[in-house]
Amino acid sequence: MTVHVPCFDAIDYSRPEAYWQVSPSFAGDERILRVAEGLRVANQEATLGAIWRWIRDNLPEEKNQTDYRWRTASEILARGLYYGCAEHALVYGSLSRGCGIPTVWVKSLDVPWIRTFVSSGKFNGGSGHVYLEVFVNGIWRLLDATQDELFDCYMTSERLLPGRDVQRYAYDKGGDAHELVLSLDWDPWQKETRQFFSGFDLEELSRARSAVASRGRRLAV
Repeated sequence: MTVHVPCFDAIDYSRPEAYWQVSPSFAGDERILRVAEGLRVANQEATLGAIWRWIRDNLPEEKNQTDYRWRTASEILARGLYYGCAEHALVYGSLSRGCGIPTVWVKSLDVPWIRTFVSSGKFNGGSGHVYLEVFVNGIWRLLDATQDELFDCYMTSERLLPGRDVQRYAYDKGGDAHELVLSLDWDPWQKETRQFFSGFDLEELSRARSAVASRGRRLAV
């Protein structure tokens, strides 16, 4: 199997229209579009807030996942539960695209986890987060969909992203969540992550730029 190679510079931000299509590869069948129809309003930020509330009210989090594998957003809806930030971001991003908002998925890993793996070679699972970039009101912004936090002071070149208790290093972006290989596709993701961060230069963490505030603003008010 070909291992996906992470690419931080994969997105053409000058063409937001290239990132609003809802593809069956990650969204699945038409049910995502049917849900999106009832969430879209004229105000894009209000639409994002409506998406967060819909997931909160209709798709509870599964705390004890035993069947950890790739599912499309529609399959997650049919299951009636989501597991972790990757599945939440997959559903949220599919719905935001269904509402006409250009959306990109961003993979990150916790800085302490990267340091430990590079220093020791011990994988110990993975510790990170999946963010979204959304083109709202003419500007690309960072969105922590799980926490319902939109970050306005953001540049797409920034690699150090805010976590609740830790900084995270963004290393991969994509417009197709399936091709991007999110962590819910566990075996390919684990192979890719091991390969990419083996021999990683830790000085990159020191050189990485960040101007993102530690907290964003809530949309689902």
